[in-house]
Amino acid sequence: MDKIITGFLQNLSFGQVQVFKNMAAVPIFFKDGKSPEYLTLKEAMEMGVLSITELDSSGSVPELQAFNRARMPVLILDGEEIAGAKQNRVLNTTVLLKEESETIIPVSCTEQGRWHYTSKNFSDSGVVTAHKVRLRKNISVSQSLNAGRAFMSDQGRVWDEINQYQMVAGTKSATSAMKDVFVQKEDSLNDYLNAFKINEGQNGIFIFLKGKSVGFDYISLSAAYSNLHLKLLKSYAMDALLQNDSKEYEIKESEVDEFIEKIKNSNAKNFDSVGYGIDLRLAGKGVIGSALAWDNCVIHMACFKMDDEKIFESSDTGNMSGYRRRMDNRVY
Repeated sequence: MDKIITGFLQNLSFGQVQVFKNMAAVPIFFKDGKSPEYLTLKEAMEMGVLSITELDSSGSVPELQAFNRARMPVLILDGEEIAGAKQNRVLNTTVLLKEESETIIPVSCTEQGRWHYTSKNFSDSGVVTAHKVRLRKNISVSQSLNAGRAFMSDQGRVWDEINQYQMVAGTKSATSAMKDVFVQKEDSLNDYLNAFKINEGQNGIFIFLKGKSVGFDYISLSAAYSNLHLKLLKSYAMDALLQNDSKEYEIKESEVDEFIEKIKNSNAKNFDSVGYGIDLRLAGKGVIGSALAWDNCVIHMACFKMDDEKIFESSDTGNMSGYRRRMDNRVY
């Protein structure tokens, strides 16, 4: 395990569990709160210092151009969605854009049925795509990197997962847009969002669904996390909502320690990020995740539980037929 990750995990602490229906959240804090300063996507776009466009008039589904005019870095999370241009996209990995820079960023499409301009620039959609889309995308991006390729996802799998969400949610979208599922389920999602209050100094959330741990997100700056709190909650709450289960489940907080221990015992591989820092890919027994580290600090980490521990056997993104067959009968 990378020394930065090991030291980071040892300094995590956890708050009191909050429960609403079939979902529970444990606040995450960091004992040594030192972190470089940066802006979030939302902040940078509201300030008018960040613009994201298609590469050119023809466009490229897996890549976009980001222009950071701020005098400080800008953080865009893995799974964070931007809307507009020729089709909505999500980031394939967390990126810390350098100050006053132009960067080509790796993305996946989350709107299969559109390929025409609705705007020149992208805007913040207010969505981090649903938890299971992030999980499947994380797997395929890690496989791509292990095979010596770039931060590429299995785009077909992303579309399949979004279609599955639409079917289970009973929502409709003329362009098969992930965002439309969130918009049409907004009222029900708000019940979950209102139940999980942010704590002062909070850096992240550890989530349980139906009493079982599913994963967590951590952000190094508590101020940045406060800007991302509702987005991240919605990502997990969508899965909770679609389980159609209002029962409150017993939470074993020891599962948090067990999950962290699995991460400590996982394998870590380092890759150069497209912005600042190192992109670390984590894979172990029952867990998979990624982290962005810069200046001896973990800027963002997202780790997810995998029920199928054999998913990560192949490093070839083209060899996923077994994985797809296993997922055909999944339920949310």
